[in-house]
Amino acid sequence: MSLAYNRFRYYNTETGGYISQDPVGLNSREYNLYAYVSDTNSIIDIFGLDWNYVLQDANGDSYYHGRASDNQSMKDVGRRHAKTNGTDGARF
Repeated sequence: MSLAYNRFRYYNTETGGYISQDPVGLNSREYNLYAYVSDTNSIIDIFGLDWNYVLQDANGDSYYHGRASDNQSMKDVGRRHAKTNGTDGARF
């Protein structure tokens, strides 16, 4: 058996599955505690229309990455993170 340690649990490279339970447990909203994710294709953006934003502290270090949809603007993101310091929204 060929095992790879992925920080918190062991992955069997021959079978393509984890041999240890997800340490997050049922809080991950995944009912199979040995799975990676339920469907890796469920969160995709084939047209590239979705966008991410990055929050940075006063030193310019990133401390949060988030997703926003087309019906949100940077003003919405700013309102949600109004109590944070630094710039809000390096779009990439």
